[in-house]
Amino acid sequence: MIQFDQFQQQVLAVVQTNPPQNLVLGDCVGAVLAEPILATVDLPPFDNSAMDGYAIRAADVMNLPVTLRVVGVSSAGHPADCTVGTAEAARILTGAVMVQGADTVVRVEDTEPAASPQSLDAQSPDTQSPDAQSEFVVITAAPSPGANIRRAGEAARTGDELVAAGTLLNPGHLGLAASAGCSELMVIERPRVAVLSTGDELLPPGAGQLGPGQIFESNSTVLAALARSMGCEVTTHHCMDDAASLRTLLMELAGSHQLILSSGGVSMGGEYDSMRQAVAGFDVEFLKIAIRPAKPMAFGRIEESILFGLPGNPVSSVVAFELFVRPAIRQISGLAPALPPMLHGVAGEQLPRLAGEFTYMLSTRQDSHGGWVSTGGFGSHVLGGIAHAQALAVIPPGPEPVAKGSDLRLIPLWS
Repeated sequence: MIQFDQFQQQVLAVVQTNPPQNLVLGDCVGAVLAEPILATVDLPPFDNSAMDGYAIRAADVMNLPVTLRVVGVSSAGHPADCTVGTAEAARILTGAVMVQGADTVVRVEDTEPAASPQSLDAQSPDTQSPDAQSEFVVITAAPSPGANIRRAGEAARTGDELVAAGTLLNPGHLGLAASAGCSELMVIERPRVAVLSTGDELLPPGAGQLGPGQIFESNSTVLAALARSMGCEVTTHHCMDDAASLRTLLMELAGSHQLILSSGGVSMGGEYDSMRQAVAGFDVEFLKIAIRPAKPMAFGRIEESILFGLPGNPVSSVVAFELFVRPAIRQISGLAPALPPMLHGVAGEQLPRLAGEFTYMLSTRQDSHGGWVSTGGFGSHVLGGIAHAQALAVIPPGPEPVAKGSDLRLIPLWS
């Protein structure tokens, strides 16, 4: 019997980080950055307006209201070809290059159109259209000098690090890279994962009516989704309980995948389990982990691929993935730390504990008071309990239940 944290270290000792590769920017979301993203230009590259409004000289709006002559327009991609002088303004749109001679932007909401300074007093407010083209503008409120201007380089200077190596890239990171002019990024090669379900009793969802002794297969759906959520390239496969066919399939998968995740066929007393026969001669060990659920496991190599033989019970399969496969994928992907940090919480109710030597991986969620409570479904075949869980509470063995209010160690689920 081996403790789960010891087995985690055993797994990480044989898993290597993938090499880097260049990918076009659009394909990089969910990958891990191998080299930092550096700014190739100042961000922003020029002074520009943060508002739709008017570029003015602060000295001209000390006494309000004031009427200024409009001498030009600066819009995104089309800088104004004028200079703002005394008692002058230029229309400016958000993102447009700041107009020469101006030092402040007044919001359009703080202005009124005017036909001319002489006719302003004669105009009725009801006759003024905010959309009207006007040679003059009335400034009714003004910000402090320099307001509403995004300065060149205020976000980053050329050569600054925008995103550090080792970052799991999200869409925002890609946008930042694009704004810096990057069309490709150097990222860690994505893990290639095969998900393999075994068993004569399994029927794919949607394949028709269940026959005697059959069940709809769910493990491959869950495991494939978990691996894909980590950025892996995933294929799914099924094999009947035939050792020769399973061995052939395992060798085929080993030629094109780094990890093989099988579910089922690893129990301790299964003379009908084809997995033991299929991996005979390979460096694969069948283990007992001192946890429940997910006690039985197989682990080793099929040629150059790493095999995780996960239990067939659905909850056990998910628990084994979170404890052992997720850290392996993180290490292959270049994510540090490979072992996701545990959370700390407080039991929101009395929680069950196992006597003897087994650590209980209990499916829990956070209640409305911030405490952690069981999601039910204590059997390893009851997927509903873990489907609604947010974390596994790591409950060491002991004679008494965990009292409400006790400190808990928690392993986050699904992320």
